[in-house]
Amino acid sequence: MSDRVPSSRGTDPFDKSMRRGAFTHRAGEFGRTADYAQLRKKQPISFVVPDELRGVVKNAGFLIVSPLMLVVAWFASEVGAPGEVASDPSAVLLFWGILVAGIGFWQFVARSRQFVAGRAFMLAFLLVATAAISLGYVYAARDSMSGASVGKAERVIPYVAGSKRTMFRRHKPVFRHQRADGGDLEGESRVPPLEHGPCVTAQLIEGRHGFRWLRIVEQMPPRGAGQLDWPVRRADCFSDKPLASLV
Repeated sequence: MSDRVPSSRGTDPFDKSMRRGAFTHRAGEFGRTADYAQLRKKQPISFVVPDELRGVVKNAGFLIVSPLMLVVAWFASEVGAPGEVASDPSAVLLFWGILVAGIGFWQFVARSRQFVAGRAFMLAFLLVATAAISLGYVYAARDSMSGASVGKAERVIPYVAGSKRTMFRRHKPVFRHQRADGGDLEGESRVPPLEHGPCVTAQLIEGRHGFRWLRIVEQMPPRGAGQLDWPVRRADCFSDKPLASLV
């Protein structure tokens, strides 16, 4: 009695396909191919834009990079600011930048031949609107600076209220400044009255269009070399003592 297992080699069509270099999987099954000559053939990928879509693709490309105008506008609004920004309407720039970049990318990869003229006009309109918003933001900042009202200078205790993401640093601390009555100079207080901390004299500058700035008028002088930077007691900060004497 033989232990050999009968082989179907040479009779199975699937086995014959392997020997002649065809695909080694049946229809509907995942597999690999032994036809390496076929794999070496270059499969060109066409990025040719149809002539009737060139206007749409060109305007979409410009719209994708148009948020750079908003970034420049934000930096320009900071030039000549009377103090550190306490609040501004920069969320409008962020929302609009994400919106137009998304629309631009969508139309950049779209190959539909419907409403070509309307789509090209829409993209051009959004591009002009982005430029107008950028110029309008800078103008609003300048107008706020020229007509801003300066509040009275008062003693405050700065503290870190949180952090926010910035363009160049992952996180930037957000400072608020607590008054003697427990409220914040920027508005509603977020923490209980602080018993210790640094002490500065600051004033809030209220502008129009949602712009506000905080100006530090006076702060404690730095301690000498080798001295520890101890926090100041609340009672001393909000007393009549000069800041220089609190060091």
